[in-house]
Amino acid sequence: KKTERQLKLLTRAIEQNPVAVIITNPNGDIEYTNPKFTKITGYNPEEITGKNPRILKSGYQSKEFYENLWDTILSGKDWKGEIYNKKKNGELYWENLIISPILNNEGDITHFVAVKEDISEKKKMLGELVEAKEKAEEMNRIKTHFFANMSHELRTPFVGIIGYIQLLMQLLTTEEESALAQTILNSSNRLTDTLTKILEMSKYELSPKEVQKNKIDIKNVIDEVSLTYSKILEEKKLILKKDIRFERLFIYTDKKLLRTILNYLIENAIKYTKEGSIKIFSEKRIKHNVEKLIIEVSDTGIGIPEDKRKSIWEDFRQASEGFNRMFEGVGLGLSIVKKYTELLGGSIYLESEERTGSTFILELPVSGKE
Repeated sequence: KKTERQLKLLTRAIEQNPVAVIITNPNGDIEYTNPKFTKITGYNPEEITGKNPRILKSGYQSKEFYENLWDTILSGKDWKGEIYNKKKNGELYWENLIISPILNNEGDITHFVAVKEDISEKKKMLGELVEAKEKAEEMNRIKTHFFANMSHELRTPFVGIIGYIQLLMQLLTTEEESALAQTILNSSNRLTDTLTKILEMSKYELSPKEVQKNKIDIKNVIDEVSLTYSKILEEKKLILKKDIRFERLFIYTDKKLLRTILNYLIENAIKYTKEGSIKIFSEKRIKHNVEKLIIEVSDTGIGIPEDKRKSIWEDFRQASEGFNRMFEGVGLGLSIVKKYTELLGGSIYLESEERTGSTFILELPVSGKE
């Protein structure tokens, strides 16, 4: 009675199984198929019993494929794989298949059991994903080429315009004419800066820059970058203070990305500071047993409200927003800073008080590895 109950339970389990089950004799002739097999293939038990599973062949697999399958199961091992088969109505379908030999007490093969799952939908979805990925990669390639051309096509005229305006300013004699020319020059510089940031962000979004880490002298980089802002600091009557706590310090990082980060941090400090000073502080610290380079860029500007301290890192966001915002810009500088800092394996933090100023703290691994 117990054996009979177990047999009934086993039969129900196979009959109600959500995957197709086939049992064949050692020659491969079908002796049993469950209802799921009929549902998938269209063949009912009466017409398939006694037939060989080759009736399902689509012609997609090679002769060697089937030879390998038979060599595996005749050696007493399980065979696992995917097969492209054909239904009774001629429709082709993919199935995931496991064929196992059934052995008697003497170790002889008496039957084979195959468990088959229709994976046609999964294959279709995977194919669509691969196709979508290939299309996206092709679009990215086209966009990269487009932005490279845009960079050249837009920058070149601006360089010419700015050069001619500067030349024109030397020839103008009246204050009114000079003021108009200065306005044109300022607008051209602003457009050039905006274009640079948008193209920089576009390139990052399309294909993150391959980081080129080399041994660089940090003090030299800080000196080089800060020197480029001498004129604008003088024009705004701002004082630049530098507090570098080492004579020489070499770290492994991408010099171009680091210069971009420092440029945007210093530009940001100058833009939001009407009077007072900009300070660059740098030292080496040990943090969690890792040598870190610390670079702080501080200002005595307007500061950043607490509710804006997270959003300033997002694309196209500023502490001052809307048509009535107080400062120019598209809100990409700090977003680029954060992305490039992460590419270098570092971190960037903000400390700020309204109407007192802001300090941006850059942390980078000295070894180039986190």
